[in-house]
Amino acid sequence: MISATIPAVVRLWTSTVLNATARASAICAIVLGSLLATSPASAQVVTFEVGTVEVLPGDTGVQVPIFVSANDDITGFDLGLSYEDTRLDLVEVTLEGGVLEGRVLELFEDNVPLPGNVTISAILDSVAPYNPVVEEGDGQLLLSLVFDVNAFQFAGTEIPIEFTNGLGDPPVFNEVVVEGVVETEVDYFDGGVNIVSDDHLMIKDSTAVVGTADHKVKINGFNVENLHGFSFGITFDPTHLAATSFDLEGTITESVGAEFSAEVIDNVEGTAVYGVLLDYLPPFDGQTIAASGIVLEFAEIGFDVLETALGVPSTQITLTDGIGSPPIDNIFVLQGQVAVNPVLVNGTLNLLSPIPFMRGEINGDNFLDVADPIAALSFMFKAGPGPECLKAVDVNDDGMLTVADPIYLLSYLFEDGPEPPAPFPEVGFDPTPDDLFCFETFD
Repeated sequence: MISATIPAVVRLWTSTVLNATARASAICAIVLGSLLATSPASAQVVTFEVGTVEVLPGDTGVQVPIFVSANDDITGFDLGLSYEDTRLDLVEVTLEGGVLEGRVLELFEDNVPLPGNVTISAILDSVAPYNPVVEEGDGQLLLSLVFDVNAFQFAGTEIPIEFTNGLGDPPVFNEVVVEGVVETEVDYFDGGVNIVSDDHLMIKDSTAVVGTADHKVKINGFNVENLHGFSFGITFDPTHLAATSFDLEGTITESVGAEFSAEVIDNVEGTAVYGVLLDYLPPFDGQTIAASGIVLEFAEIGFDVLETALGVPSTQITLTDGIGSPPIDNIFVLQGQVAVNPVLVNGTLNLLSPIPFMRGEINGDNFLDVADPIAALSFMFKAGPGPECLKAVDVNDDGMLTVADPIYLLSYLFEDGPEPPAPFPEVGFDPTPDDLFCFETFD
């Protein structure tokens, strides 16, 4: 905690760069308010507090709240906060969900690109009668800092976010104005981001088109000790999904050389269980999934997305204990024999209805010409916007987007090559489902 000492009534508004007219108007209004005030604001107490949130390494869009408590209406503030930019990447400052959301302010500025710190300045209203204001109250959400958390961070790591004076150019000081008067009784409480200290087993959210075959859903884990094996059980809605198989290809489990795995799938009940031992056969070499400080992919499970799910916006995949006979729980095995129960994080499979398209018609102008392979190449090499229909870009229908697709289309257009697979030359649906999807229909 730091306590503010306010040396000058106008410093709040001179700490950020405004155009000269706006700055002069704000300063005159504040000085006039100070002269006319009958009850000094210093009798009031204001508190700013950074919340503390638990995250996993690699989490994105993490919102760290800043709360405010006050005994009177707040009409402006300057805030400066610092953090470890080797651990956190600040994406934005947002008013969403807070007391200022939707308010028309005289000024709101934040300096997000500063490395390791951010400055935020707001003038709600500089002239009495003040409106809008942050009304008096306790523990109100003022705003949130949105961070991406960098990977490779060990369990239990604490990353502070601290109120700091003198950041930026010109320097910003933590100050608050209450009804036009700079408040001198202000407390600031720091917070931060803490890396979880528990094992986690997670189903990653994903999106698939109804009718897709063998859509892969990732099973991820975060282990705080070296892992010798694991098991998990899932339940799902069998009217929406049919599990096809488990797969270790490309996962950490495959990389360390798992020696035993077993699966049981029941698409009538909507259940599936899976177990892995990393070092099962002699010679015992001690294979483990190391406590690496990052979230790792343990396995994938494939699902067919059934036509009966049409019109359903999403379906849940839930980690569930006690499936089967004998019952299988979600556990991590440590030191070859100790079983621990990880924190379970369920997943959502968002469902899209299939959309008609024409293969190769990429830029959405309803004509198949040289502009379409150019649009595909621009998208693939980050030189142009993404197309509305990714299926249309998959010209050779191999389920992947590669440079082979525009080459296939150029061959058809100019070298009498084979025509694209269906749907072509008319708009229709994909007869060979894959994980590519379209956002809207071309007319």
